[in-house]
Amino acid sequence: MGDAVHVYSLQFSHPEWTMIYDVNPAQAISTRSNLFKKAAAERTLLMGYHLPFPGLGHARKAGTGYEWAPKLWVG
Repeated sequence: MGDAVHVYSLQFSHPEWTMIYDVNPAQAISTRSNLFKKAAAERTLLMGYHLPFPGLGHARKAGTGYEWAPKLWVG
């Protein structure tokens, strides 16, 4: 997840949007799209450094893209 998502607020809803950090844009789009699709279908718990606190949560389908659903933090 660390290198697949740079700006969660944009790239979950638009996995086809790339950043300068995507050295191979076509591969980045494919990786991000496949990652979100599989994670949403399997409800995989994700962890990422570029995600809001607590950095744990799920991808879920939203329209033509996805959205970040953070794990509830109980502390």
